[in-house]
Amino acid sequence: MPSRQLSTELEITAPPARVFDAFGDFVKMSKQQSWLSIKSPDSITDASVGSRLDVTLTPAGGSPFSIQPEVVRNEPGAAFAWRGKLWGSNWLFVGEHSFQFQPLPGNKTKLVHSEHFSGLLIPLLGSVLRQAEQEFNKFNQVLKAEAEGK
Repeated sequence: MPSRQLSTELEITAPPARVFDAFGDFVKMSKQQSWLSIKSPDSITDASVGSRLDVTLTPAGGSPFSIQPEVVRNEPGAAFAWRGKLWGSNWLFVGEHSFQFQPLPGNKTKLVHSEHFSGLLIPLLGSVLRQAEQEFNKFNQVLKAEAEGK
């Protein structure tokens, strides 16, 4: 089955717990950037493994669309991930979106923001996936500013 990995990294001058907390304030992060809006739950502390998120994605110049992915990982201060499927199918399109908060010397964090895409539609989504990388980088910069208190 076709697949593709998209991964971005950014060094943040704040400890992983602070970056995780900034990321996990879904209401605030949704107001500070328009691409990724997690409407429910309000906070990462309420997003247990197996629960569903209510996520709206708004690509630059595109129309918003909503997904209800399942939380597959929630490790405070370390990682958060969800898995979404198109029309509930494992064959057409599956995306596992993850955020890793890796400690670095000097009380810093390496943010690894990635998604693994798989499914029969992947070969048709080249431009969409390229745009997603730009959106990841924009989101990362907003998170960096929030975690660093800028």
